[in-house]
Amino acid sequence: MSEQSSGQSNLAACYEFMLYLRRLGVQTTLDIIREGSIMLTFASPGYRHEIEFFDNGDVLAESFASCGVLDIRNPFDLASKFL
Repeated sequence: MSEQSSGQSNLAACYEFMLYLRRLGVQTTLDIIREGSIMLTFASPGYRHEIEFFDNGDVLAESFASCGVLDIRNPFDLASKFL
């Protein structure tokens, strides 16, 4: 399979997955964070999920768990706590 057809296939897979999530009422976001991939992000209670669809046919998925509601009133405090 050529890179172009592999990439087109993954673009179609990303689109189909977005439609699936949309039918479930899940809001999604698309982004490009590195060359050669499209990242689809969505949330579920207590989690954030990132799925990257690469133009070479690979798929990478990560999920991040919430650490709960933070008692931070200033966004700079949040940045200094975690960065």
